Amino acid sequence: MNGQFGTKELSAKEELRWKTEIFDTKMNPREWMARFGHNILVGDYRVYKYQDKDFGNWIYAAFEALVNEGLEALWKEFLTETEIEEVREQYNNF
Repeated sequence: MNGQFGTKELSAKEELRWKTEIFDTKMNPREWMARFGHNILVGDYRVYKYQDKDFGNWIYAAFEALVNEGLEALWKEFLTETEIEEVREQYNNF
């Protein structure tokens, strides 16, 4: 990570909450962003410094996909047409 990324401290408790309640790191980070990214478009989690380096790398990859590819491209790669319609509706009603 470079630049402004990995600069803010994050408590171990909050990191654990994110790992267990928000992000599913068993899923490919790009696919996770395709399926759930429309729900978290409120910030950039890359700015935090993670104690668990694998989790930090997963977060970085997920947000790189969002920033560099965009939701539409990720939707087309990972979701069916029906799923795209569902997440587009959720996104538009967010």
